[in-house]
Amino acid sequence: MAHGILAELALILALAVVAAYLLRYLRVPAIAGFILAGSLVGPGGFGLVTDRQAIEGLAEVGVVLLLFGVGLKISIRDLQRLRRSIFGAGALQVGATVAVVAAGARVLGQPPAAALVWGFVAALSSTALVLTVLEERAEEASPQGRFMLGVLLFQDLAVVPMLVSLPLLQGSGDLSWREIGLLLGRSLLILAVIVAGARIILPWIMERVVASRSRELFTLTAILAALGTALLVTEFGLSMALGAFSAGLVLSESEYAQQMLAEIAPLRDAFNSLFFVSVGMLVDPQLWLDSPAAVAATFVSIVVVKGLLVLAIATISLRSWGLGLIAAAGLAHAGEFAFVVAGSALAHGVFDEPTRRLFVAVAVPTMMLAALSLSAASWLVRRRGAGPVAESGTGGGNAVVIVGFGINGRNVARVLRLVGVPYSVLEINAATVRELRQAGEPVLYADATREAVLLQAGVGAARALVVAIADAAGARQITAVARKLNPRLHIIVRTRYVVEIEALRRLGADDVVPEEFETSLELAGRVLATFGAPDSVIEREKAILRREQYGMLTDRERGGARSLAELLAGTSIQELSVREGAAAAGRSLGEIDLRRRTGASVLAVRRPGGVTTNPGPEFRFAAGDLVFLLGSAAALEAARGEF
Repeated sequence: MAHGILAELALILALAVVAAYLLRYLRVPAIAGFILAGSLVGPGGFGLVTDRQAIEGLAEVGVVLLLFGVGLKISIRDLQRLRRSIFGAGALQVGATVAVVAAGARVLGQPPAAALVWGFVAALSSTALVLTVLEERAEEASPQGRFMLGVLLFQDLAVVPMLVSLPLLQGSGDLSWREIGLLLGRSLLILAVIVAGARIILPWIMERVVASRSRELFTLTAILAALGTALLVTEFGLSMALGAFSAGLVLSESEYAQQMLAEIAPLRDAFNSLFFVSVGMLVDPQLWLDSPAAVAATFVSIVVVKGLLVLAIATISLRSWGLGLIAAAGLAHAGEFAFVVAGSALAHGVFDEPTRRLFVAVAVPTMMLAALSLSAASWLVRRRGAGPVAESGTGGGNAVVIVGFGINGRNVARVLRLVGVPYSVLEINAATVRELRQAGEPVLYADATREAVLLQAGVGAARALVVAIADAAGARQITAVARKLNPRLHIIVRTRYVVEIEALRRLGADDVVPEEFETSLELAGRVLATFGAPDSVIEREKAILRREQYGMLTDRERGGARSLAELLAGTSIQELSVREGAAAAGRSLGEIDLRRRTGASVLAVRRPGGVTTNPGPEFRFAAGDLVFLLGSAAALEAARGEF
């Protein structure tokens, strides 16, 4: 039997790869290919899969890991920012869709209970599908992405009262409305208790796992956190996806969140593809031929009615018809939890088997079309210029990403803080990460050789990447991945040896700083200083040596860098403190006319209130200011008297 399920898995994956590749070549999202593969191997197609339950069980793992990853990305602070979309737009969308579709079903002759369930299943969209498409398009942080996520989260929460109400809808009178209310309150209380317990237990476990320095143990623990919490909440009647999302949300505030996300990403993607294949296996094309009118009416109720309602709500919420159109295209389809509600309705006698088959025959094509319609709507909005479609949200807008926080990384961060440039730090040493977190540094526990980590750190939108680690192989891999993610990124790499410069340049590094060569320059400079050479002479000789040495190591044209080195060879930077009663104290930069009178330029001024870079002529000096001056030795000596 094991051999049988493996053979069926291999067949499914082979068809999924071929279908996704061919459709991708036609610029159709891969999800459509997975659903198509499922429809081919399922009972409605060639009937090649016999153990469908085993495939669906594996597919549930993909949904769990997907929602766990969503929770890791969001954080509780983000959830608070999404409360308007969740409890405002989400509640309005679900309530309006249930009311309109249920009323339409009654007009078409459905019994009251069945009509209400039709409203339930029409109101739900596929969280797995929408989040996968948004991630592929890098639109999770866009306005329409945040809106859709908020609505989807409310839909997932709404599944609980929908399932709880089904025993009453069957007409047996087993539960009163009061009992249903108590069940709902109990479910939410249990979820709150589980989340509160997870906030204490999961971070404690992760700290000890990280201390073991075992990557395999870290990965297994991350997967266990997702699956274990998901299974725990199902014991109390809640959805696995909601439990997995809660676990991710709890760990999102941890410094280990980004690394967990990177570790589970390959497994999540593999199992998630099986989910969409399993959805395709539910298709019964014969029903389209037997009942075309019923299929058409059901399709209209789910896609058109729901799409128009979402369009109105999203347009008002986002204040843009273009973004509203994208949100409507992304949500106007059936979802995975709708299949759960329909199956439960069948079990309780609210739906009969033909009604459930009708829903499935319509729901699967809506999911397949959703991936296409979302792309089409985005293209149309871009073409019409109706509003921003995407905005970069990962990485927090940091201009510089620093990999490694040893002496080199710390010095780079100190300079960036001085001039007010935002940055983030990636560090793999857990003790260092905890220390930096306590100090308020923007640090993530992460292995920067992973593409997912660099994306989350914001390399795609950053201006510069500083690789300050001692691991030569790791530095090469980080350089190659970062260059692929952002062709415009300026990459500066620290390396130990001169011989590594050329390899790093081929991989995409813009500047390589070899420690052995820079150390030799510093030694030479110290020798010159011992014999009384001025700073300007020392810097000039260093610039000449750098130009000669780097010129031999690479044939890349570096004329701009050479010119700058030569320009600065006769200058140096000096720090001066403004003394009480000095000529500059209480006067503006324009009044003392420093540059014309001395030849020195003021780069920055630091005082208790902060740092002012490149101050203008109106800037007024005060006693105690620390002034950073640039100029020749003679210019700096002349400027000293002013301060």
